Amino acid sequence: MRETDGGPLFRFTQRNKLTVGETAELLTPGKPGQAFRVAEMYDADGLPIDSAPHPSMVFYLRVPFEVHAGDILRAGN
Repeated sequence: MRETDGGPLFRFTQRNKLTVGETAELLTPGKPGQAFRVAEMYDADGLPIDSAPHPSMVFYLRVPFEVHAGDILRAGN
């Protein structure tokens, strides 16, 4: 997690392409998934990006829910 003036950004590692504007779902073990629209993404250096297209790419994302270690981010449409 990175703290920013706009709130925390959470670190994820890409498995499937994710793009700004898509709906994603945060999956927490033992809880129902929580859907949200991806409004902004940042690369490992903190620069804004439109998508995470590369396998194993590290990126940061603002999530409107509490995020825990072990949570999974699933890309939607």
